Amino acid sequence: MHQLGQFIIHATFFVTIAAAVASYAGALLRNGELIRSARTALYGATVLYISASLILLHQLVTHDFSNQYVAAYTDVDMPTAYILAAFWGGEKGALMFWVTILSIFGSISVHSNRKKDPLYMAWSTGTLLLAVFFFNMLMVFESSPFESFLTFAGPADGTGMNPQLQNPTMTIHPPALLTGYIAFTIPFAYALGALLSGRLDDEWAKDTRRWTLVSWMFLTVGLVLGGLWAYEELGWGGYWAWDPVENAGLIPWFTSTAFIHSVMIQERRAMLRRWNFFLVLLTFLLTIFGTFLTRSQLIDSIHAFADSTLSIYFLWYMLVIAAVSVAVLVWRWKPLKGTTKIEHFLSRESFFVLNNIALLGCAFIVLWGTVFSKVSAAESVQNGYNAIVHFYNGIFGDALGLAEPITQAVDLGAPWFNRVMVPQGLLLLLMTGIGPLLAWKKATRKNFEKNFRLPLVVSILTVIPGTIAWCVYRVFFVHGEATQMLRARWLDETRTWVETALAGTSNLRSLPAFESVTFGEAYTRWVDALTRVEIYAFLLFLFAAFVTASIVYEFFRDAAIVREKYQNGWLSALVRLVSNAPRRYGGYVVHLGIVLAFVAFAGNVFRHELPEQALHPGDRIDVGGYHLTFVGAHEHWVEDGAYARADAVMMVFEEGDAVPREIVDAAAKDLSLAKLEPFFVETTVNSPAIRVRVVENDARASLTNAVFMESFFRERFSIERLDPSGLKAYFTIRELDVVQILPQLMHRYAQTVRGHLVDLGVNATANFRPGSPTFEIVFAKPEQRDAFIAAYERPFPVSNVLYSRYDEETQSFDLYPKDVGFIMNPEVRFYRKHQTPTTELAIRSYLLHDLYIAMRPAVGQSFVNMLAVVNPLVSLLWTGALVMVIGCIICIFPRRLFGTVSLPTARSMGPAAPIPSSAATSVAIFLAIGLLLSVVWARTAAAQSDGGHGDAIPLTSLPDGGVVTYEDARAGVYRAVGCAERADNRYIFRDGNLTDCRTVFADQLRAELAAKLATRKQEPPRLAMHRVLTDLLVEDPANERLLLFSVESHRHLMEHTNCYCGCSDSMSLSQCPLSCGNSREWSSRFKVLLAEGMTPDEIRHVYLDAKNSSLAPGEAPWTLEDINTDSKKGLTWIVPAVVITGAAGIFTSVMLTMRHRRGQVPEAEPAKNKATAMSPEERAILDDELDEI
Repeated sequence: MHQLGQFIIHATFFVTIAAAVASYAGALLRNGELIRSARTALYGATVLYISASLILLHQLVTHDFSNQYVAAYTDVDMPTAYILAAFWGGEKGALMFWVTILSIFGSISVHSNRKKDPLYMAWSTGTLLLAVFFFNMLMVFESSPFESFLTFAGPADGTGMNPQLQNPTMTIHPPALLTGYIAFTIPFAYALGALLSGRLDDEWAKDTRRWTLVSWMFLTVGLVLGGLWAYEELGWGGYWAWDPVENAGLIPWFTSTAFIHSVMIQERRAMLRRWNFFLVLLTFLLTIFGTFLTRSQLIDSIHAFADSTLSIYFLWYMLVIAAVSVAVLVWRWKPLKGTTKIEHFLSRESFFVLNNIALLGCAFIVLWGTVFSKVSAAESVQNGYNAIVHFYNGIFGDALGLAEPITQAVDLGAPWFNRVMVPQGLLLLLMTGIGPLLAWKKATRKNFEKNFRLPLVVSILTVIPGTIAWCVYRVFFVHGEATQMLRARWLDETRTWVETALAGTSNLRSLPAFESVTFGEAYTRWVDALTRVEIYAFLLFLFAAFVTASIVYEFFRDAAIVREKYQNGWLSALVRLVSNAPRRYGGYVVHLGIVLAFVAFAGNVFRHELPEQALHPGDRIDVGGYHLTFVGAHEHWVEDGAYARADAVMMVFEEGDAVPREIVDAAAKDLSLAKLEPFFVETTVNSPAIRVRVVENDARASLTNAVFMESFFRERFSIERLDPSGLKAYFTIRELDVVQILPQLMHRYAQTVRGHLVDLGVNATANFRPGSPTFEIVFAKPEQRDAFIAAYERPFPVSNVLYSRYDEETQSFDLYPKDVGFIMNPEVRFYRKHQTPTTELAIRSYLLHDLYIAMRPAVGQSFVNMLAVVNPLVSLLWTGALVMVIGCIICIFPRRLFGTVSLPTARSMGPAAPIPSSAATSVAIFLAIGLLLSVVWARTAAAQSDGGHGDAIPLTSLPDGGVVTYEDARAGVYRAVGCAERADNRYIFRDGNLTDCRTVFADQLRAELAAKLATRKQEPPRLAMHRVLTDLLVEDPANERLLLFSVESHRHLMEHTNCYCGCSDSMSLSQCPLSCGNSREWSSRFKVLLAEGMTPDEIRHVYLDAKNSSLAPGEAPWTLEDINTDSKKGLTWIVPAVVITGAAGIFTSVMLTMRHRRGQVPEAEPAKNKATAMSPEERAILDDELDEI
């Protein structure tokens, strides 16, 4: 089959270039036969491309591993959905997908417009054919999906797709993003055709309107699904890390959004023709730039094709596109001059232009931040930048802080993008609400009062109560010196008022540490402590409420007019309203989706994240009002996916939950029936455990054996045979495939079995043989073996129990019933053919937040590493994307199709004869509906993992911190550890540190730490102190909770320190995938170093020394600026700021100058007729209603 596929792509290579030449020749010679033959050739090439795609799909589905592409991206164990997704999963398949979809779209558009001006269509068709030819050429010369093995028939099985990509979201994200890129080829071809043919009217804009919306819709869905995939697969708790490849899709999204808005002015007011041609040509160039970026070595990204050889082709292609576009635009510059001008700065046209400037500013910021790492590597750029830094420091350095020069390439990570993009995004959001409320031509004072009053009042009344509630929450529930100070003064003032009013004594107590601070001083300190992010969030909610109110006001006002006119209900009025102007009201729906997305972005301010912790069975963590208890892990083999699954069982209680009394009574009854009396049963709030204390030793031993069998042994082992001697029992592993992939599990199994036999006091030996799935237990007496086998076969005495465990410290049993709280199961997957494990996240979504749990594997250990996050409002992002897609579908829908769905009214307007839609619209609607269903289907969860500890810190980089004797070292260790006592397998913390802590557990821990320190007297005291604290974590990672360190400092270090783990140079440690061991290793080290009293700056030097010590000989050493994602790259924002501010300033200046000139010329008195008798507001509404006519 691959020979036929190769023949087709070679045949289409000649067909497309010949058809392009024929189309251009027909245009030059005005030869209709050549033009028609080119169109027919495009149809034929489309059929051939579809045939080639079907051949490739057939090879994928039938596992034809003689095809190199099939062998590289599939295997026999992959589910069918992912086998189909492999079609576009690799570079070669993506090219096949590109030419097939582009030829289909091109054929539809050419056929739909075949009766238009022949010269205009000939130039447009030739441009489309050349675009198809370019991607076909790449397959012919460099990257064919039909290459076969030359020396043998192919492997028996393929390599398979990267496990990270085996996610339902990734079956849609790449084709959606590619389709968005592809679809914009149509507007580009028609715009270039209009310029070359001289058809400079608005016809080309109308011909491409729906194609532009289709492209924008697919780009939107592709970007959102990319964020959803990152949220579900990478396991760092976020959805957008400003990855360069995702940025490459965001840049044309901004410019296409600008074009969608500005082309409305061209169609309505016959202006901005030059600008719109420029935007179309620029957007198409940026779509090619996005594909170039994934195939170049300019960036490091988990999405990029690192071994691609196509970058030089794309570079030349972009140069040709840019040169041709500029040349043709300059050639037609004078004829493109608009016939009308913007009359007033306060007008809808003016704000649309400002909106375009802001959108292009966002695109430039993202482009600048994405490529700056390569741009800044040039010496000339460094010199220019440093000259600006020198000037800035000389003028503003003392007042605003000094900026640092650069001496090597600088990566601008997520903190830089967030800091620069957030103000720009707020400006865009505000203009989204203001623009539609302004009148065309000129907004009057009456227009402002009528349209702005209600949205402003509603937004203010909506946001102020929420702001007050947040301030109260921040004062009374958020930790920090400023909040404690204000709380203390507030309590003090309240106590004084109560005592005065009631002439009594108040129970309110102030905090003595702040008694000398006045209320005014405390309030000032608290305001100063407000973060920039919180202020941005307040503004965002205010603007979002304003935009929402303005949209609702527009719908309500216009629907009321329609309802009054046709005497029908609100629903009928809304349907008629939308059917009369789908572009306008569909655009409002899109704006509403954008508002929801912005509100989701603001949810990060309220995010609750618990740093990754090691959990043993029975351990509990609390985050955001949820109480999560780890109650065991299980390993299973999944045959369909050919992977081993290790999942954790997390029982989740909400605040105040407890085990119901009837469940406790049922457990007590079962224990009585099992003759385990006397015993005591108790429960605690927020815990799912039923704690049982058995008094009699024999009964306790029996229940211990039952717990072991139920929670561990019976699930993992089956009886193979019993030796006739009566002393031996042979067992075999149930999940043999799991152990073959994870042989280290056998070591933990052996340890656990042997440890249990010792705990039982049974004189027995468990013999495990390396490489054998069978082991034997040799007992001293036959009755011991019989008792063990009887316990194995006997069901657990308490019914309806999910998990059980024995706590040696308290000599009690914890029973976890099934029907309490809810269960979440994060898991880790280990694939047979891939070394890197992946983790599947557990996400429980609510309307206002997500509970997000990611698990990192600790294979062969008795604990798991768990990350828990409560992400507020994140579901609004996916909802907003869905709303945007619905709004886009409304915009794409031809108005005449609404004649078939409009609701009847009291005043019959006569039957509406439905007119068939154009082919382009039919395809767009079909794809959009399919996409809508796909977005709903794609909601799933996943993540990934690995990690470890080591002593890779260069010891010379540790500052002594005043630790010069062993007494200092011991005191430092005690200060670093918190005061706690151990109860119910959990730490209960007290105020203070280990120095003066008076608990039994503290006494034991002090003695243990002192003994460890005594063994290191040959080492320097500072080093001994560090290693003792590090050993505390190595022995049991759960001991991290004992360390006293600043959570805020730890979070800052994780979020503002580059990871450099190979996933992406611009990612911080907190954003790296769970598979990155570097992230977990340094998370623990940062906690130890902070507990030792080191500052974040000192810790960064330690991190830097460790990284430089691992460099290969000859590699350039890293600097603090390299590892700090928030280093003083402070002036990197200057170029984007100058460009955006300059463009907005020039436009504003021109508008004010024009206004001044018009003020000097008396206006002609308007004619007295019915049209001019209308008020400006009525005329604006009329213009809007006539938008689609």
